Amino acid sequence: FYLVITQEVLLKASEHVCRNLRTELGGFLLGNHYRCSANDLNYVIIDQLSVAEMAETTEVSFVPTQTSWGRLNSDLSGKLKGKHLLGWYHSHPGLDVFLSQYDLSLHKERFNEPWMTALVVEPEKHLGGFFCWRNGRLNPHMPVDFYELMGHSNRNTVVAWNNHTGLDTAMNIQPYLCP
Repeated sequence: FYLVITQEVLLKASEHVCRNLRTELGGFLLGNHYRCSANDLNYVIIDQLSVAEMAETTEVSFVPTQTSWGRLNSDLSGKLKGKHLLGWYHSHPGLDVFLSQYDLSLHKERFNEPWMTALVVEPEKHLGGFFCWRNGRLNPHMPVDFYELMGHSNRNTVVAWNNHTGLDTAMNIQPYLCP
């Protein structure tokens, strides 16, 4: 599966995890998965997120509570009808970008479909990365490539991670990074 995420979701997730630099914060990534019949490519477009307001969090763990899962299910059958759970995001304040043992357990239990992903953001060092199933495996230390869905009149990336360099394939140049 190719991973496509809108600028709006990237900005909202980054803004959310910057609210607290002492404990992990996170939520759910929503959208749809598709298959292009012309070339048989599979891809997901993440275009919504849902903050997990209720979660068990520490400096090194994030686990959504049953209340957060219930709210998510309610949203998916209500105001977000037609969207699907595609993954989750959370922060690693003061750490690095990887999936911990806690993260791996949660991902394997709740996000085990081949198109599901985890976004990890380290807000202080400006690091980030997506982790996806590849060939039935999940590498906790190797973020995968993704595509940023640009706005109609905007060719500037909103990804300002120090461990990521975007490439504007239409212009064949590195895009301008927001400060």
